[in-house]
Amino acid sequence: MAIGRRFFDMARSELNSLLDKAARLGEGDDDEDGGKPDADGLEAFSEAELEAELERRRLDRELEERLAAAAKRAKASRPSEAPRSSSAPPPASANSDRLAKAYAALELPRTADFATVKQQYRKLMRKYHPDHHTGSPDKEKAAHELTQKLTEAYKLLEKHLRTP
Repeated sequence: MAIGRRFFDMARSELNSLLDKAARLGEGDDDEDGGKPDADGLEAFSEAELEAELERRRLDRELEERLAAAAKRAKASRPSEAPRSSSAPPPASANSDRLAKAYAALELPRTADFATVKQQYRKLMRKYHPDHHTGSPDKEKAAHELTQKLTEAYKLLEKHLRTP
């Protein structure tokens, strides 16, 4: 198991134990020292630390939702895929639709230049890389499929933006 993953699991378990303790104190249960919270309670954290933890959890939840949605889309698209014929080039409107989808996949406006596309692609690849989601086979598979789509979008935009 990677060191980062172990650290993440350890931090999660510590946070969960703090949240359990806070829930017990919030329910009115008495602690060993007469119901007074100790230094390990939530009072030991500053507002900024609590806000940062809430933001981190929101981002984790958003990531899981995006990975689940990508897995669902990938699963839904598999049976209906038909072999493509390479004899006729796609019409111009289909190409503009592909470009629009590529910009949307990279979460960029259509006016973005190549440097911005490259920067956003690298940012999203760091965020959704399958190596960061090795805990669950479903998440890893969804992350793999998502990164493949990001790579395809990047290659299409690179080809489009680099040609004069």
